[in-house]
Amino acid sequence: MHTIRWAGLLLALTATFSAAHAQDIREAARQGDAAGVASLLEQGHVLDLLARRDEAVARYQRVVNMDLDGGTRHDQYGLAFSYTPYAQERIEAPFERVENALP
Repeated sequence: MHTIRWAGLLLALTATFSAAHAQDIREAARQGDAAGVASLLEQGHVLDLLARRDEAVARYQRVVNMDLDGGTRHDQYGLAFSYTPYAQERIEAPFERVENALP
């Protein structure tokens, strides 16, 4: 699960890993797998931070189109959200950097 999420971040940042890894991410996201959905959201975050807003919105829209129940949390950043409503919020307003709250 974590491999797919980190691979998604690498894809957004570098686009330099193998096509097999990219296919794993796409398949997980298509099936509504939590790791795949989280990967799409994290890609959107990174793309927003890189000022690539159109690409970020496309990632968030894919999550909205899945119309999923469930969510995730990242306690170290004070983030907790349901997938679909959160993705809709990110379409309206870009993700902004959040500092790590852990010591």
